[in-house]
Amino acid sequence: SQEAQLATADNPEDVKKYQDRTNEAIEQFRKHHSASLKYADQPSEKQALDDSLAAFNEYVQISGKISNSARENNTQAAVATLRGESSKANKKIRDLVDKIVDDHTAGGKQAYAESAATYKRAQAWIIGVIIAAVTIGLMLALWLARIVSAPLQEAVELAESIAHGDLTKTVVPNSTCEIGQLTQALAEMNASLLNVVGEVRVGTDQISSAAAAIANGNLDLRSEEHTS
Repeated sequence: SQEAQLATADNPEDVKKYQDRTNEAIEQFRKHHSASLKYADQPSEKQALDDSLAAFNEYVQISGKISNSARENNTQAAVATLRGESSKANKKIRDLVDKIVDDHTAGGKQAYAESAATYKRAQAWIIGVIIAAVTIGLMLALWLARIVSAPLQEAVELAESIAHGDLTKTVVPNSTCEIGQLTQALAEMNASLLNVVGEVRVGTDQISSAAAAIANGNLDLRSEEHTS
């Protein structure tokens, strides 16, 4: 790592080079921390980021001690700080970063599970709506079929009765639609035919009576002629 190379640097040029690289790494960490803090929406995430920043600040101070020892050409002190305080600080930071990663992973899994549950609920709701719509559509279709078929059946039965010579059947239309108008026309035709049949029957009875009277008159006339 840059810090190890800094601790073991044996000339000022290398010390400056590795110190600059260490400073760049420190700056990058702070930028990443600031960016991560903007997207932290849970208190636990913000706390973990704050803890990691505090541990990192401790590490920066320890890194500064290593840098000072390296500039003083005290390699032994720099290496001792690296293996002791710096190693512990690094481990603490890694543990905190691992916790942040684990929290994000757990949050991602939870979000996925919630999304999957929401999708299933939406799917079930849509299926329920479709089933309800189909059921309502079928009920409306049956209702409309009955509305149309009932008066049409009455009109057919009336027409069949007329065709078979039964003029006694009566139907009262209960609608003004085309089928109701057809039923009304058949009912009026049935009534007209019934009147015609009645008039014909009356005329037939009158003719029969007249024929009977004529027949009786002829019979009386023949009796008188025979008597004479």
